[in-house]
This record gives sequence, C-alpha cells and structure tokens, in this order.
Amino acid sequence: MTTEKMEAYSLEVGDQITIQGEVYRIVEIEDGDSLDYRFILVDEEGYRRHVEAESTKKFALVLDIQEAIG
Repeated sequence: MTTEKMEAYSLEVGDQITIQGEVYRIVEIEDGDSLDYRFILVDEEGYRRHVEAESTKKFALVLDIQEAIG
C-alpha cells in the first residue's frame, strides 16, 4: 500500500486514510466539537467510527488503488 502524509484540512469525502494500520474511507466531514474537524469514517466491513483532528494534523492518505474500499 502506498500512502502520503496529508494535513486534515486537505482531506475530502471519498479519500481513504490509514489509522493504526487499518484503512478507512471518509464518508462525511463535520465541524469538530473540540477540534477543527470531525471525520466520519467507514472500514472495509462497513463499520463506522469518527475521529477529530486539528487542521494541521497529518493523516496517511492511501494512494494505491488496489487497497481501495469500494
């Protein structure tokens, strides 16, 4: 899997990121409660979770299409 570190402010709905070795697709972006952004994520099995981040927090954006979540 090929990834590139990207700041939270540059991520978009549909992007895929890795968190602790797991791949998630961003399905929604909201204003965070205590931080700048709340990302609503779904994994390859359809489980949802969220993560909040400051705009400058870096995430590993998945670039390799073969690892894509449909």
